[in-house]
Amino acid sequence: IALENELLLRKAKALAIRDELTGLYTEAYIRQRLAEEIKRAIMYQRPCALVMFVIQDFQDYRQRQGEPAAEQMLKKVGRVVQETVTEIDRVGRFGRNEIVAVLPERNKREAMEIAEEIRRRAAFAFSSVQDPQDQLKLVDGIAENPLDGLTAEELIRKAAAAVDGEALAGKNHTG
Repeated sequence: IALENELLLRKAKALAIRDELTGLYTEAYIRQRLAEEIKRAIMYQRPCALVMFVIQDFQDYRQRQGEPAAEQMLKKVGRVVQETVTEIDRVGRFGRNEIVAVLPERNKREAMEIAEEIRRRAAFAFSSVQDPQDQLKLVDGIAENPLDGLTAEELIRKAAAAVDGEALAGKNHTG
């Protein structure tokens, strides 16, 4: 019985579409949804953008402030992103400290405007943080089909590369 319960629990987790911590969509769901939106965008010759946010120095923050504080930060950033986008957009959690938004019907310029609004709102949400070392640092990468790729994987890779490029260049957005 214990083995069956363990197997059922694993299957349930694999089928879950919501992240347990943040309540955002899971990476698997976002990848599937992005692929569907790209197919729709190609069929109707419309754009579809992806914005990836990474909380820079998240591991350092976790070590300094502890796991509960890091989880609260992640939840708060997820909430800000979710509250900023529309109801047809999908927001999910990738990895430990990445939040992504699938933006159907949005081109790169519109996605950049949304990303800027998210950074502005996140800065306000974390404005009470006094220690400069604990300030929220969001780095974003934006990709749009068909300019940056024709598949979900291509868009995700392009957005991740943009995040890495900004992080290496030190062009983080501090809030």
